[in-house]
Amino acid sequence: MRAFLCIVAMLSLIFVGLAKAEESTIAIQQTKVGNLFVGEEPVAFGIQAPAEQVTWQVQDYWGTTVLTGTLPIQDGTGRLTVPLDAKGYFALRVSAGGVSKETSFAVLTPFDIRTVKESPFGVQTHFAQGYPPEAMEVVAIGGIKTIRDELYWSRVESRKGEYAFMPTYWYMEYAHRAGIRPLIVLSYANPLYDENNAPVSPEGLQAYADYGLAVVETYGPMLEGVEVWNEYNCGVGTRKTGNRPDTYLPMLRQTYRTIKARHPDVPVVGVGMSCLIWSWMDLLLGMGALEDMDAVSVHPYRWDRWNETPETLDGDIDKLFGIIDRHNKTGRM
Repeated sequence: MRAFLCIVAMLSLIFVGLAKAEESTIAIQQTKVGNLFVGEEPVAFGIQAPAEQVTWQVQDYWGTTVLTGTLPIQDGTGRLTVPLDAKGYFALRVSAGGVSKETSFAVLTPFDIRTVKESPFGVQTHFAQGYPPEAMEVVAIGGIKTIRDELYWSRVESRKGEYAFMPTYWYMEYAHRAGIRPLIVLSYANPLYDENNAPVSPEGLQAYADYGLAVVETYGPMLEGVEVWNEYNCGVGTRKTGNRPDTYLPMLRQTYRTIKARHPDVPVVGVGMSCLIWSWMDLLLGMGALEDMDAVSVHPYRWDRWNETPETLDGDIDKLFGIIDRHNKTGRM
């Protein structure tokens, strides 16, 4: 059975700035995080403008104007409630005195992601890097069941063999309560081992694997799985050890086997390849790496390929499956 994990490495929150024209300023302020309105919630915005009145219009995803109107402004502020009875993605434009400001918003059908057992939708988040709690609400409202985030090794294990997870990683509990399952990347180096480089020594490799095991044993029922490193192929966190397939494989193998020995049902994801470096992938899989992972993760960025349409990704995925099939000698993936 094929196992392919495609994580959309992007989460967008719509934070509105200010549009300036000479000495005049218009601002559109959020009343709901991300301008995401659910069900019958009022589609409302705070408006700031140095005018007695502003005009506004709403366009749908296709650019068709669906509503227009005016709003009186008092002491520079007003509250605009858009009488919209449709669901979808829209753009709001507010204008006064030749100056305009635009923002996007969405009106969504209410549902509880906690009642959804399986979903094809996942997103890269960065709660480990400081995303605010409100961002988890945006994920849930968007119907996203899986996030990809991190529990940094150096924070979890600041003393050899001792693991501390809370309260640093509050978002794990937030995700659990929201019905969202994290795929946790095991990253990056730890100054306690291998001079703060990606582990290559026997001690460092086992320590990294034990950290992964600690993550699983702490959060196991909450997890979608764990992933061994992130973008090793382009040198993220490797420094002195290099980014070669033959240095990644021992880390993958040690981690996979350590976790699977005690938790055989927890998915362990491998590769996490930045861009699509086919030669690197081919070398890694040619060493038997498919025996030590349950899924392949790739990040098909379009560096130096910006002129290509999104549809070209289909061909890249076909090529990826071709490489996997060529090395999938036991048929386990």
